[in-house]
Amino acid sequence: MKRSWLPYLILTAVIAVLTLFFGLQYRWMREASEAERERMERRVAADTKAFADDFNREIQSVYFNLQLNAEVLKSGDLAEFNERYDFWRGKTAYPELISEIVYLPPAADESPQRYDRSAGGFVPLEPDAGLGAIRSRISSADLRPMPVLDDLDALVMPIVSGERHFQRIVVDRVPRVAVTGRTIEVPEQPVNNEGHIVIRLNRKVMTERMFPELAAKHFSSGEYRLSVAGKGGPIVYGENGGEPDGSAGLYDLRPNTMIFFANREMDLPRRTAAPANVIFDQRIESTTVTTSPSPARERDNTFTFEMRSTDGTRQRSAVIATPADEQPWTLSVTHASGSISNYIRSEERKNLAIGAGIYLLLVGSILAITISANRARTFAQKQVDFVSSVSHEFRTPLAVIYSAGENLADGVARSEDQVARYGELIKGEGRKLSGMVEQILEFAGARSGRRRYNFAELEAGAVIRSAVEECRGAIDASSAEVAVDVAPGLPMINADSAALSLAIQNLINNAVKYSSGTPRLAIRAANGNGRVSIAVKDQGIGIAEKDRTKIFEPFFRSREVVDSQISGNGLGLSLVKEIVAAHGGSVEVESVPGKGSTFTISLPAAARKQ
Repeated sequence: MKRSWLPYLILTAVIAVLTLFFGLQYRWMREASEAERERMERRVAADTKAFADDFNREIQSVYFNLQLNAEVLKSGDLAEFNERYDFWRGKTAYPELISEIVYLPPAADESPQRYDRSAGGFVPLEPDAGLGAIRSRISSADLRPMPVLDDLDALVMPIVSGERHFQRIVVDRVPRVAVTGRTIEVPEQPVNNEGHIVIRLNRKVMTERMFPELAAKHFSSGEYRLSVAGKGGPIVYGENGGEPDGSAGLYDLRPNTMIFFANREMDLPRRTAAPANVIFDQRIESTTVTTSPSPARERDNTFTFEMRSTDGTRQRSAVIATPADEQPWTLSVTHASGSISNYIRSEERKNLAIGAGIYLLLVGSILAITISANRARTFAQKQVDFVSSVSHEFRTPLAVIYSAGENLADGVARSEDQVARYGELIKGEGRKLSGMVEQILEFAGARSGRRRYNFAELEAGAVIRSAVEECRGAIDASSAEVAVDVAPGLPMINADSAALSLAIQNLINNAVKYSSGTPRLAIRAANGNGRVSIAVKDQGIGIAEKDRTKIFEPFFRSREVVDSQISGNGLGLSLVKEIVAAHGGSVEVESVPGKGSTFTISLPAAARKQ
């Protein structure tokens, strides 16, 4: 059969195209992964900032709604302060955030006062350890105390002097400076001696309500782990997740992040009552000035309220001075996979595995189809060869039978001896035909699965002797020498006597057929490790190594056998394998070309009866 290379060229081209597509898919996947990484990093940065802004807005709302100057405190008229406090409680989602508002007088021997909304003012308060720590921290500050004492959960505001009503705020991000040539001098900031307002916060509200609610709002997908840590490293909320994918400062009261709560609803009456020729400007004006280092502790984010009354007069009061890097708490956001990079790499590996699996599946399917087609074509060719071989095998004995019958009918053979010889000839050729037909039927039954076996406990020696007797005609015709060696005490085997005998007969017939010169056969039965082995050894032409894996395939006949014109149909060894497999055994072959072959059937021994 002439082999065409076109299918193999097409197969190679298809696999090459699939490989190209897989490479392009990998490249596009990498580009998509990088784009996804950038998108996730931008998203987590934006969500982290939004989380921090929402938290800082709540803290700034507390801080800037509850400012108090010295004139109001001295007058005892806290109506506006009460109004702002009520306004804050009505607008905030966390009214329990403030646990206490305390006024600390400047003198250490003066008793602190607690704001009581029901009384509409400040009432005496017995100091506790917490207030003592706050007062100590305020006293130890070299200029003004830090506005946020995060470890004490307190906001500290200096008491300032100034007109209470104002409509315009100008914010300086740095102290006002005097510039002389290339030298920048920072004037010393005035020290506040009017006392402080301390707003004590409820950390439980922050950790059990604010942080979880903000996390649900900005990180609802659950892909990220959040933690809030103090400046010194202690974890305030969540757990440390390693290197963060996004971070932002909390408790940030710097002017550039400050959100002024102008209380527009509260300010409307004032706007309505103001003269028509007054313009209300609520812009935030900021200026950045880089200052040179100074030995003294600098506060580069002092901001000043510039208050304008309706008559145009101005008053200034320094409210707070905050270092630029002062962010007591830090929000850290880490992806659940350890980092966004880890997540992207994991997704890349997953997508690569899926793509590679699809690629291998397609290539494997193509190869399987190709192999199956080749096998089908080869099997079809073998079937054609089988039909041709069987036809030839049938034709030879039929021709002999026809010739003998014709001679008998024409009276060529008249004597009893001649008639007897013709009878034996016809009987022998008929036996061959019967054997071939039986072999084909056995093969067909075994392949279709309709073959039924009658298993019974048998002696291996008896089955071997029965097979030898069935092959006696072929043995005698070829003058073969057969030696049978059955080891004593062999265990019984569960076998179908006729089927197993047929398998051994096929091995004997092959040994006789493929022997050179006078056939010499050795049939041996032995016991080994609970199994019974039956070996048929010949001294024939042997089997080439390349054909040993194919000889048990249906219709297979080696090129050497075909060239030698040795009769056969290629079903004998295939039938042996089918029968032995049905008995739960195996068949193996050992062969040396030119010296002979040994076929060994191994069967499990029958269980001993108790």
